[in-house]
Amino acid sequence: MAVSNVEKIIEDLRKILTAKKQTVSVAESVTSGSLQTAFSLGEGASLFFMGGITVYNVVQKYLHLDVDISDAVASNCVSVEVSSQMAEAACRMFSSTWAIGITGYSTPMPPHTDNGLFACYAIALNGK
Repeated sequence: MAVSNVEKIIEDLRKILTAKKQTVSVAESVTSGSLQTAFSLGEGASLFFMGGITVYNVVQKYLHLDVDISDAVASNCVSVEVSSQMAEAACRMFSSTWAIGITGYSTPMPPHTDNGLFACYAIALNGK
């Protein structure tokens, strides 16, 4: 059976992270848990994947990830600042070396998506 690009990327990350004794976690919104699923299906996932959280609105991002409410409201939760805060919080929440924060639009939301659908993501290292 052919290995998908995603499976190859996860396998490569597993090798790198386990060799360096590092870990990763995820805080996601627009991807609705897809990153968590991808990481959890990798061989030896528990050796490098610490966990994830899916938060889909301003209130949940504030309550669980301590996202600055004024940043979130001003950007409709889709900005580099919000994704950075999500990644930093995931690092702390799951005590991981690395974390990915991602938020965006998966469906048209005028006027926010007049130029097309997009996502903002950030990668935190040691909570920063």
